[in-house]
Amino acid sequence: MAKIAEMGFTVSTLVDMKEEELDDMMNSLSHLFRWELLVGERYGIKAAVRAERRRLEEIEESRRYRHHHLMNFSAATTPPDSSQHPLDALSQEGVQDKEVIGTGGEGEGGGKWET
Repeated sequence: MAKIAEMGFTVSTLVDMKEEELDDMMNSLSHLFRWELLVGERYGIKAAVRAERRRLEEIEESRRYRHHHLMNFSAATTPPDSSQHPLDALSQEGVQDKEVIGTGGEGEGGGKWET
């Protein structure tokens, strides 16, 4: 693997190669440096490249999935209405609590808190 990196092959380069191109690259390096890659080493290099491809594909698929669902969600929602905005609802709760406190705890609900 060190020789492959020394020759300028990056992970990105290897991932973009076809299986035949990987074989050709490994054969060329074997002839240039006069070293034999064992079958297990060749398999290991190919397995690592395939694993990296799968990892990158999963990341891309996840990104597309999130993007697709965000687009569907934003298309399905209506423009925010002040009565439906969660922060507005919280601020209105504060106003209602003050009104209840100001009336001695006997608001419009007959003085009982509903849970």
